[in-house]
Amino acid sequence: MRLAVGFALMASPCFAEPDWPATVEHLEVLELLGGHGCTLSDDSLADALAVGLAFEAIQLVALSAQATGQAKAQGSFIVFDESVCTIRLPRIESSLTISDFGSRVL
Repeated sequence: MRLAVGFALMASPCFAEPDWPATVEHLEVLELLGGHGCTLSDDSLADALAVGLAFEAIQLVALSAQATGQAKAQGSFIVFDESVCTIRLPRIESSLTISDFGSRVL
């Protein structure tokens, strides 16, 4: 997919929204990215789309952050700084429980 390259090519101020994150959807994008190390990658983009976030909102967040110096392209990734994104532990859903391991010491 290599979407970061496409975002970088379009990272001109004319594509950026000046007062962002301005909508709940922009904040939802940044919240999701926090669980991905505040990095937009092919995987985090796929996760964002899978939970119903609009591609246009994701693109606008990435372009606006780059235009305002709050994100930088690093290879095929876009990395957001701490002024707009907080890294958090990802939610890991597992069907395993401690009792599944019996009395073994881990």
